[in-house]
Amino acid sequence: MNITEFLLARIAEDEREANACLDQWMRGDGGSHRRWERVLAECETKRRLVEFHTDGDRCVSVSGEVCEACHYGVSPCHGDVLRTLAAVYADHPDYDPAWAC
Repeated sequence: MNITEFLLARIAEDEREANACLDQWMRGDGGSHRRWERVLAECETKRRLVEFHTDGDRCVSVSGEVCEACHYGVSPCHGDVLRTLAAVYADHPDYDPAWAC
């Protein structure tokens, strides 16, 4: 599993959980709908970031080139968007420690 597949799978899991919680709220079983709506918005944002950075290894390169997708320079720790997003899921069994900065 590569980092893109890993992230898309985790985002899908987060969306399923948020939708289940919204369904529960709609049935009157408590909870706050705003939190789960925010989680769904965050999932959409994460998915877009993954899509922006999946065309090659632009942000992963240590060459110092500017990433064409996000227009930021690449640092020794890569400033990598995908690695940063993946770090949130570092406790997941499919997380690859090689993705850590």
